[in-house]
Parts: sequence; C-alpha cells; structure tokens
Amino acid sequence: MHYNFNHIFRIHRIRKELKEVYANQVIERFANCLMNIFIPIYLITIGFTLWDTMLFLMVVNFVTLSLSIPSAFLSSKVGLKHTILYRAPVLILFTYLLYSLPSFNLSVGSVMLAGVVLGIAQALYWIPFNSEFVKNSDKIHEGEEVGILIALPMFAATIAPAVGGFILDFFGFTVLFAIFAVVVMASVIPLFITRDYKRLFSIKRKEFVWKLNKTFHTGFMADGAMYLSELYIWPLYIFFTLNDPLTVGVSTSLTIVGLAVFNLVMGKFADVVSKDRMMKVGAVGYFFVWISRVFVHTRLEFFLLSFLGGMFYTLVKIPLFTRFCEFAKGRKHVLNDVALREMWIRIGMVMIPAILMLGMDVTFAFIITGVLVLFYLFLKLN
Repeated sequence: MHYNFNHIFRIHRIRKELKEVYANQVIERFANCLMNIFIPIYLITIGFTLWDTMLFLMVVNFVTLSLSIPSAFLSSKVGLKHTILYRAPVLILFTYLLYSLPSFNLSVGSVMLAGVVLGIAQALYWIPFNSEFVKNSDKIHEGEEVGILIALPMFAATIAPAVGGFILDFFGFTVLFAIFAVVVMASVIPLFITRDYKRLFSIKRKEFVWKLNKTFHTGFMADGAMYLSELYIWPLYIFFTLNDPLTVGVSTSLTIVGLAVFNLVMGKFADVVSKDRMMKVGAVGYFFVWISRVFVHTRLEFFLLSFLGGMFYTLVKIPLFTRFCEFAKGRKHVLNDVALREMWIRIGMVMIPAILMLGMDVTFAFIITGVLVLFYLFLKLN
C-alpha cells in the first residue's frame, strides 16, 4: 500500500511552476465537468436537432485543429500563461452565446458561431497548458506526474457533474452558465504566482516540423475519438434513455472517480512496468466497455459502465501521454510537438460527430469508438 500511494505525497517536492499547472487544472476541470457535458443536452433541450448538435462539436474541434499551430506561435511570442489568460474572456463570450442561442431562433449559423468561439478558447488553452507541463515535469517520475496531473483535477471535479445535474434540475441553465463563468475566471489566478516565461518555448516557422511518429499519430487520433465519446456522446445517450440530467451528472461523476483512482495508482507503475502491456490491457477492457454500452438500459448499468470506462481509459491514456512527454522532452521545440499532438487528437474528435451526422444511431458511435480502441493493441511505446 505504501508503494502504491507514496507518490501522492511527493507533490510538495514538485517545482513551483508545475504546482501552478496542477492548481489551474483543478479549478479548470471542475468548471468543465460542471457544464461541458451538458452542452449537447442543452442544445437538444432548447430545440436543436442531433444533427445540429454534432455540427457544433465538429466546428469546435475543427477550429481547435486549425488554430493549434497559430496558438503555439502565439504562446512563443507572448508567453504560455498570457495565452491562457487571453482565453478566459473568449470562454466567457462562449457562455454568453450559449445563453443567447434561443433568441437567434435556433439558426444553424448561431450554433456554428458558438462552436467557433469555443474552438478558439480551447486552442488558446490546451497548447500552452500541455507545453508547460511537458517542460516542467520530472523525467524520472514522468508517469507518476502524469498520473497526478490527471488525477488531482479529477478528484476535485468528482462532484462537479452531479452538482451540475442538480443545478439543472432545480435552477436551470442560466444559473449553471453564471457559476461556470465565475469559476473560469478564477482558474487563471494560480498561473501568475510566478513569472511568465517565453525563452524556453521559442519557435520559428522555418523550424516547424510536421511529423511526430506513426505511433503518436494513430494513438492520439484514437484518443481524441475516445475522449469526445466519453465526454459528450455517452452522457447524451444516458439523457436520451432516461431523460434525467441528475443521472447524467452522477454517471459522469462515477467516470471521473474511475479515472482519478486509477490515475493515481497506475501513474506510479507507468515508470516501472511495460507501457505497452499497460496500454494493451486497457485497450481490451475499454473495447468491451464500449460494446457493452450498446445494450444498457438501467441506472445501475449506466453507473457501472461509467466507472469502468474511466478505469480502462486511464490504462490507455497514461502510457501514451507519458511516452509523449519523454519524446517531446528530448526534442528541440516542445510547442511544436504539443501542437501536432493536439491536431491529431482533434482529428479523432471530428470523426465521431461526422459519423453521427450521416444519420447513424448514437450507439453506432460506441461501436466505432470500441474499434478505434483496438488500434492500441498494435502500437509500440517501449
């Protein structure tokens, strides 16, 4: 037991810049889990179709994909923390657009505009955030720190989806949007405890390299599809089946519990055991979770498969991201590699809504996601 959980108490020895990243992610993840999973449900509730909702998700991720490289260059010029700071008002604008959608008579253009704004906000956040983590992580304890990076925000956000569902049940979306806006503004405060810096993250257009390697291209594309399906499609299916926002929130909270617990436990092992073996075990388990989700109907089944989904997703994500951190640390430009990683993730995130826009049933996305998970059986990280 001491061996498994000793790394939880290492965080006081992590450098100050990385503590800021952790603190930012704790607040950020709470805000995201409070509202983001309910965005497709909100769009459906106010009268948009499933096709419109999938278009929104496609636009968000296509814009993020398109702006990943510009975000890297912006981060190089103005600093990582300032880039994240600029993103906060953009996200507040997105919240206002969501609130105002009914006044636009549910036009497709209005939902696309909201998607563009959210895509810009995500590009301004994930590129500098992941770059700062990769640069400041400890190579010897890479997997351990990846586990902490994912687990601590998850523990903080464990109750957020349930709280979001409760707020929707009793107060509605307006109150949820207002709370989300306040938390987002608070999330940038920890990043400015120490000075921003640009020198370690310089990048020039003529030096940009457009390739990582095939393992990362395939792995991150599949990761994007899994992430979108877990974050948006699975909660939407629960809502369609039970028409109960609170159940959606509780199910997502259980997914987060599975993610958090296994990230802490497996983060330590990622530094000492075969990353390939860990990833393959996770891939097989996660495949069966997605296939099983096609057949569920009761709250207990939704709760169980939500927890298992978080657990097996962890076994896939930690080895891949740990290996990427090791890879990026040994190269010249962290921002370059993080931007390319984000692009491949967004390609995967575009695939799932694109498939559903062809008129497929939501459960068909579960099967596609399960098949993509099996790609991890053929990747080699060690």
